[in-house]
Amino acid sequence: MSGPRFLSVWIVLLVLLVIRFSFVFGTPSPYKPGETVSLTGTLHQDPQINGNTQRFQVNGVRVVTTSFPRYQYGNTLRIVGKIGEQALTSKRQIPTVYFPKIEAKKTGSGLALIGVVRQHISKTIEQFLPGSLAALLSGILLGGNISFSDNFFDALRSTGTLHVVAASGMNVSILAAFLMAIFIRIVPRHIAALFVVAGIFFYAGLASFQPSIVRASAMGILVFSASILNRGTLAILGLVLACYTMLLFDPQMLFDIGFQLSVAATAGLLFLKPLIATKWDWFKKLETFPVAGDSFTTTVVAQTATLPILLSNFGTVSLLSIPVNTLVLWTVQPIMVLGIAAAIASPLPLLSALPLMAALPLLSFFEWVVLAFNKPQFLLSFQVPFIAAVGYYLMLIGGYLFLVKKSEARSTKSETNSND
Repeated sequence: MSGPRFLSVWIVLLVLLVIRFSFVFGTPSPYKPGETVSLTGTLHQDPQINGNTQRFQVNGVRVVTTSFPRYQYGNTLRIVGKIGEQALTSKRQIPTVYFPKIEAKKTGSGLALIGVVRQHISKTIEQFLPGSLAALLSGILLGGNISFSDNFFDALRSTGTLHVVAASGMNVSILAAFLMAIFIRIVPRHIAALFVVAGIFFYAGLASFQPSIVRASAMGILVFSASILNRGTLAILGLVLACYTMLLFDPQMLFDIGFQLSVAATAGLLFLKPLIATKWDWFKKLETFPVAGDSFTTTVVAQTATLPILLSNFGTVSLLSIPVNTLVLWTVQPIMVLGIAAAIASPLPLLSALPLMAALPLLSFFEWVVLAFNKPQFLLSFQVPFIAAVGYYLMLIGGYLFLVKKSEARSTKSETNSND
């Protein structure tokens, strides 16, 4: 595709996104405080559990209700209640119903079926692993709102490892590699890629179509589709198109902190990590260090890319985050692989016990490290103004472009010298 035509396509796509944003954010909410509403909808994510309440959204309305009965992804609910005062969530106001009358309706939808499979996998894990380790494996494997103890949840947050127990692009990458390694031994590569795409889509459903998983799954499907067409891996273009599609479908996702962190971390790994590795030999050598090398470099880049988002939203950052992530990230891949094997074998619980027992030492090590480094005194607390976050990213982009230009200049000079 020629340059001008390529640019015109992006301009059209940008105009469509602007129109979509204008329609969503320029239209006032049809609901008013005190108005009685009757809503019927299907949960596309597990509810957020907060103490004695659970919260979820149905048809653009936020619902706050008691923690029991516990609703889950795939449930179709009929909700009757009054719109309360507007609740500020993710820096935007949305209509909220507090403690309404809720009726769960039976449905034969695919979402409900996936929800049943997800629940069965979780119960199988709980059957063979202690409570805290079962929750840890379920969090790493399926993401969602896992019932951690308050102590362990606080430890995950204070050590900067909470992201590990939320399904993310790392999970999709591990799953894709695992499935490809299996199917490529059975069928031709292009057929294997089709099976991988189907597996990624099904996994996104098991992970409740969380924003980070949807983004990573969309990118993974694009990458493997490119593999089918023998076009190579279009990871960067895949990230852009996945983010664009998600925002076009749901512009309010722009304010989702998980979406912001996922995109920033992925962009950092795609752009910054390869460039830094080519510029500094010591960084590249660190990646080859046994066990923890790649975990360390990945953590440094991800922390660099997400720091303003973390500080502006949570106001805290742990000084122990990099060493703790270095110690535990290497365990995630084998834990994921063993968890996938256990999930596949879950119809035969005794068979799934084998990979779960193999994962037990890794899960125990992960838990021990997080609890041992749970030192609140190493938390830095301060707020970052929005303008400061923008300035940070402008400097980061500027530094990246400077290094790219410098590398290109050196390459051009080397080619010239070689030709002479």
